[in-house]
Amino acid sequence: MKNISRQRNSTVLELISEMESSRTVLVSYKSDDPNAGLTRTKDLENFKLFVCDTGLFTTMLFMDKDFTENVIYEKLLSDKLSVNLGYLYENIVAQILKANGNSLFYYTFLDEKSRHNFEIDFLLARKNKVCPIEIKSSGPAACILVS
Repeated sequence: MKNISRQRNSTVLELISEMESSRTVLVSYKSDDPNAGLTRTKDLENFKLFVCDTGLFTTMLFMDKDFTENVIYEKLLSDKLSVNLGYLYENIVAQILKANGNSLFYYTFLDEKSRHNFEIDFLLARKNKVCPIEIKSSGPAACILVS
């Protein structure tokens, strides 16, 4: 069973590498230890994929039939689309971070009291510090929290 699992992981990692090389997706890897030197602790088996084409991603996100009218874009741009846009905002921030030369990392941790998993959307290494970035889409306007 382990050989099958290793083969499957190897195939998935190869596919991810090919998609990343084609520049159609951005890959954010989970960091096992959010300290300086994030590459050292990246977990190749846990990752998030972001689409490099935001327009295509938006269409895929809201496509509920064969043909999606431009009404969705009009509502989206006029802030009249009542949906959680967190995925879209995260995708845009991933593109901005990558375009500015950053590697993409995220971190998850378990709150022992509540038994709930929490996630920090992005981690940036700056000299000997790690800067967490959290994307929020609720409320009157979206925001990016950086500490």
